[in-house]
Amino acid sequence: MSRKILLSILAIAVVVGLVGVGTYAVWSDTVASEGNQFSAGTLKLDVGGIRSPSTLPATILNDMYPGWSTTLEEFKVKNVGTVPGKLSVGVSALTDSDPATPISNYVWYEIEEYSGGAWAPAYAGWLSSLNGSSVAMGDLAASAERTFRVKVTMVTGAPNETQGDSCKFVAAWSLTQP
Repeated sequence: MSRKILLSILAIAVVVGLVGVGTYAVWSDTVASEGNQFSAGTLKLDVGGIRSPSTLPATILNDMYPGWSTTLEEFKVKNVGTVPGKLSVGVSALTDSDPATPISNYVWYEIEEYSGGAWAPAYAGWLSSLNGSSVAMGDLAASAERTFRVKVTMVTGAPNETQGDSCKFVAAWSLTQP
């Protein structure tokens, strides 16, 4: 290659390099965000004015008979936490005094919710069927409150063998993270 061509290429490279350096700027700017904090919310259930982990008072119903029914007092269920939750109710530890003719097979258990100015069914079924399970009652937003009541009926078809029998169980309302 001739020396003239080589010098021309070198001259062009120097000019391009000088033009590139002349237009390159090394400026920058930063905006900081100070005092950042992350914290967990709370999921806290209040049933009838009693907050978890406390225990609700027991409901004692005596002298039931076929066709007997009662509606218990209404109560409020509130999420006093800061995050939404899924509400459910369940029955556990159900024991019948006479396992041969369980009275819980003849107790109809209903949960109603007050909404829109009227009571509406939220659950209805045999007490024995609810044992060991829970029923989803829907979402409960942070600081939200809902009103429920329970109806208990000893059905007319309860056999004579259930006289004097009883059952005990644990009813529990739960609020869990969605």
